[in-house]
Amino acid sequence: MLDEQADAGPEVERLLGAAGELAVMLGAEPETVIRALADIIRRRIAFERAKAELGAGARIP
Repeated sequence: MLDEQADAGPEVERLLGAAGELAVMLGAEPETVIRALADIIRRRIAFERAKAELGAGARIP
């Protein structure tokens, strides 16, 4: 786990850079974009967990 976190450094840097570029394009603060992206990721994780709990064949409307 610790090794995975250490290896994630360059990926995190790229994501932060991309979030900064997106903020410039949108005319928003980088913090706002990062919060929005984090919210999207949290919702996706919750969706995937719910889908897994219901079973692979279940459909979620």
